[in-house]
Amino acid sequence: MAERNLDTNFRVELKRIYLEESDGKVRALKGVMKNYLREPGIPSNLADFIEVAHKLAGAGATYGFPVISEIGGSMESLLRAIRGGDVELTDEVRTALAKAVKATEDVFATAKEGRESTT
Repeated sequence: MAERNLDTNFRVELKRIYLEESDGKVRALKGVMKNYLREPGIPSNLADFIEVAHKLAGAGATYGFPVISEIGGSMESLLRAIRGGDVELTDEVRTALAKAVKATEDVFATAKEGRESTT
């Protein structure tokens, strides 16, 4: 029983730390999106956006935020499809990316307020 409590406490602490760092994650996400949408022809802008989305996709569920993983994974898939030439960067795609970034910000804000819209 004590071992289970330790595991639960450890998970709660990891989640708290991840949440504390969420403002930086949102700033990074907004920054790479802005750079990419401003200059989509620069390969490193797309690569940076993919990298940040990938990190969100991987870390979200690990730290107790599966919705963040879903959003990050969706962004990553869309961005990889753009890089592969399967999807064009249309106004509709730009809007979808902006909505995904906003949704990420909203999930973190909700979690910080303690409303737990993270699952």
